[in-house]
Amino acid sequence: MFGYTKEEALERNIEDLLIPPKLLNRYRKELKPFALSPIATPEHAQRFKTWLQRKSGETFPAEISFQPIAPGARSRISVVIRDLTQEKAKQKNIINALNVARQSEQQKTAFIATNSHEMRNPLQGLLGALKLLNDTDLYPIQKRYVETMDASGRMLLAQIENALDISKVNEAQAELRADPIQLDQLIAEVITRFQIKILPSGLRSLAAAGAGQQKKPNKEF
Repeated sequence: MFGYTKEEALERNIEDLLIPPKLLNRYRKELKPFALSPIATPEHAQRFKTWLQRKSGETFPAEISFQPIAPGARSRISVVIRDLTQEKAKQKNIINALNVARQSEQQKTAFIATNSHEMRNPLQGLLGALKLLNDTDLYPIQKRYVETMDASGRMLLAQIENALDISKVNEAQAELRADPIQLDQLIAEVITRFQIKILPSGLRSLAAAGAGQQKKPNKEF
């Protein structure tokens, strides 16, 4: 771990072997007093995370565990040193991966918001043109087609608005609100949307929805 041979390490001061010069003051203040003081019980075991130095001068993160094994006037201490280099590298890779994922999510949110705005503007223009067209003299079948296009366009506009809401949620800017739902109107829009698909096949839709009509609840069981 440190690069010293047994002969090189024997009778050498630990400060010269393992402690980086810039950390000598911390070692002398926190670690050395513990290592040299009499230890009464094994409950005095301690663990430190610090930086140590190899023979080459390279510093690396390490965890040092002190465990008393022979309490008394001449205390003996078991010291375990664990190299944390790989652990720190894994943590760094995880942090980098999280940052990349977060940046990717932000870019995706910005892309959705930008394109939703770009789609909404021409769609609103199209819906406005359809409204003007619907106010002209049209044959019944033409009026039906225009109403179908208008309903489909409004449903598409609602989906675009939902996409914008999702982008606001990701940016923590969304505001939740409770809006009433006109169920008969919703059903009518869904029916109108799919009628245009079945017309070329010669099929007819038997579903219908009456706007503004509400049935009274049946209280008989």
